[in-house]
Parts: sequence; C-alpha cells; structure tokens
Amino acid sequence: MSAISEKVAEQLSSSGDVITGRVIAHLVEREVSKRSEAVIRALDVLDKLIKESKKIKPDLVAFGDDGKVISQSWSKQKIDERDANNAKIAKTQSVIDKALERNDYSDLFNLVNNNAKPEQPGKNPD
Repeated sequence: MSAISEKVAEQLSSSGDVITGRVIAHLVEREVSKRSEAVIRALDVLDKLIKESKKIKPDLVAFGDDGKVISQSWSKQKIDERDANNAKIAKTQSVIDKALERNDYSDLFNLVNNNAKPEQPGKNPD
C-alpha cells in the first residue's frame, strides 16, 4: 500500500501542469458556452423582430365596388413603426456579426441582457 501512496504523492507533486491545463480548459469552455448562449439569444431576438416586421402591413386600404382591394397605403405611424423595426433588425444583425467576425461580444451581451429585462409600462425600450 505504501508503494501506491508514494506513486500518488509523486504524481501529485508534479501535477501542476496538468491542473493548470484543466483549469484553463474549464475556463475556456465556460466562456465559449457563455458566448454561444448569447449568440443564440440574439438570434432569437432577431427572429422575433423579423416576425414582427411581417405583421406590419399598410393600414390604409381602399376597396372597389366589388369589395376587392384596389390600393393599399401606409400611414405615417405605420411607416415609422416599420422603419423602427427595420432599424432594430439591422442593429441586431450588426451586433451578431461584430461578435462572430471580430470576437467582440460586448454589444452582444448588452443586447441580450437588455432584452431579458421585462419592459416597464409606459416606457419606450429604445
């Protein structure tokens, strides 16, 4: 039994590199997981914005005598709503691209953290 104890003590005395390697691997994996989750959450935000943009339709509709739509127009309010949504889509895509292409996740973390907070009634989230 003492031979086993001696070998264990010997390996532990020279295990600094092994421990350092495992700690580094663990910390890298933790950061990779954090960044991956942030990208996934940002993609969810982007998907939600795209779905919202498809719901924004012209709100001024003219009908013919036969009941068919003859023209559709946008009110100023709907144009502003559409443009604001398109700007959010572009910004979100830009933030995702910046994170993945330049390895800069600061704006991405801000984006997903701001979207995780519940909106307060009467306050504009922008």
